[in-house]
Amino acid sequence: MNDVSTTAELAAAAKTKVLVTDARGRVIVVHRLSVLDYYRLTKATGDTINDRTLNMAVIAAAVRRIDTLDFPFPSSEKDIEFVLQMLESDGFEAAAKGVGQLLPKADDGTEAAKNLAGNPPSS
Repeated sequence: MNDVSTTAELAAAAKTKVLVTDARGRVIVVHRLSVLDYYRLTKATGDTINDRTLNMAVIAAAVRRIDTLDFPFPSSEKDIEFVLQMLESDGFEAAAKGVGQLLPKADDGTEAAKNLAGNPPSS
């Protein structure tokens, strides 16, 4: 097995899913949602859903596994409720942190500045 390709695969997977542990010690697998997932989620929850409820639904929809129990992407509000019930407060908090880890980080120019400081342009 090629170490370079394995490392690249792990890096790619790290951008799309994370494993978090809740206060009870349960391992929760959280996936980043795609644009299509968000579309399907809004259809499953209805167009009149408020922001807070949508945020909770996004976190529930991102959960794909709790310990050994797998969850498909929710296709109805009942599916979302089931995942929320399984998560309870401890799991929901951990899953929310996992979703936060998957969000793109804002580029404030720090990395570019570090690169320039380490490699000044030649005259």
